[in-house]
Amino acid sequence: MRALQAIVAAEAAGLLGPGLAGLPHPERAAILCGIRGVGPWTADMVGIFHFHDPDIWPAGDVAAVGCLRRLTGQADAGAVASAFAPYRSILARYLWRIKDGAPLPGDESARQAPAPRTRRLRGAAKSG
Repeated sequence: MRALQAIVAAEAAGLLGPGLAGLPHPERAAILCGIRGVGPWTADMVGIFHFHDPDIWPAGDVAAVGCLRRLTGQADAGAVASAFAPYRSILARYLWRIKDGAPLPGDESARQAPAPRTRRLRGAAKSG
């Protein structure tokens, strides 16, 4: 509850106004992390999903980091992700989709399985 009150107080003080959108992510994150209950992970998520910043690597996100480590076999996910700059937020979103098991665009294995065949009852008339 205190974290929500701190966010409301920050909004009332003008800290969360439209000026945040124009700031680079590290500066915006520093402002956001100054609010009680807001840490680096939250600041990254705000940057990715609210401000649509295309180049944020959420280093504190267990799912994105773990998925990238499993896919690449590399322990340093941050170093691997750096190769995707300036589109690391997009990389993270794809990694979350992979982690959640959602099909990726163009994934041939994502085609729908054929509908199950229904069994005809004995003595039922054949159609067609």
